Amino acid sequence: MATPATRRGRPFGPGVRAMLAVIYRWKLHAGKEKAFIQAWSRMTALVRRHHGSRGSRLHKAGDETYLAYAQWPDRQTFMAFLAHAPTPAEARLLQSMQDCTKQSFERMEMDMVAGRLDAP
Repeated sequence: MATPATRRGRPFGPGVRAMLAVIYRWKLHAGKEKAFIQAWSRMTALVRRHHGSRGSRLHKAGDETYLAYAQWPDRQTFMAFLAHAPTPAEARLLQSMQDCTKQSFERMEMDMVAGRLDAP
């Protein structure tokens, strides 16, 4: 039987580490959605593999705004990622994402205070 500390969607509490969530939002150029999603997916994989991110999810809102929700184990890991110089592969992917973007919105950083999200 799963205990609260081991089941999926466990409550935030003792023994559960706080996380940092980072929200990104964009409006894309018409016809560039597929290229953006591909570049975002590859970039997310690199950041997860090499910089300590816990991954991200990309969503599309009804107003055609795209929103990414990225999780980091802590602010220190995220700040170290921001401070590093992008590799050539990361720079190409970032440029590809920018080429698809009509408008970028200010990044939002949030500390987790409670959680009930199941991983897919």
